[in-house]
Amino acid sequence: MEGQSSDADSISAEVVVLGRLGLALLYGTCRLGRGPSIVTQQCSTSPGQEVEPMKLSEALVLRADTQKRILRIGERLRLSARVQEGEEPPENPQELMLELDRLLEQLRDLITRINQTNARATVNSGSTITEALARRDMLSLQYRVLQTFVKEASETTARFSHREIRIRPSVEVAALRHQLDSIARERRDLDMTIQAANWTTELME
Repeated sequence: MEGQSSDADSISAEVVVLGRLGLALLYGTCRLGRGPSIVTQQCSTSPGQEVEPMKLSEALVLRADTQKRILRIGERLRLSARVQEGEEPPENPQELMLELDRLLEQLRDLITRINQTNARATVNSGSTITEALARRDMLSLQYRVLQTFVKEASETTARFSHREIRIRPSVEVAALRHQLDSIARERRDLDMTIQAANWTTELME
């Protein structure tokens, strides 16, 4: 039906738009907005037209795209590293190296600005985005460690030693599972808070 699209179509549309907007976003001539189903484009059409500053979320998208492009350049360089005598490489390695240098400089600038923004901008709890990210990483690590512990402690297979002494959990598994639920809930809420801040925080110059 017209006006409806599948999730796959929406994802494909986002990929196309993001690819086209990469350099424009870096130089501040375009920004990304999110419509009902796909990413929409908002650009200035003349040099004198005011352009909205890039949001932190947009910079994060561009950073990921730049990292992928660097990896692709690396693969293209690998394919052009050796040739048979008398033949030419598929691509000019010197031109690829220049493109690599440009992308690396672009990535350096993005990472610097993102880190500076995270260190100064705050989420609704009053902590900086950097502090919120550190808290989220800690919760993720804590969850993985405890999850492994709970899985081992709740092993239901009967295991006996050579003296036929029954092996039992050394902790209250139910209590630990409740703690895991609490950790997962806090991490999920914190992640939503960070994402909300990303969409409202302007990237530092």
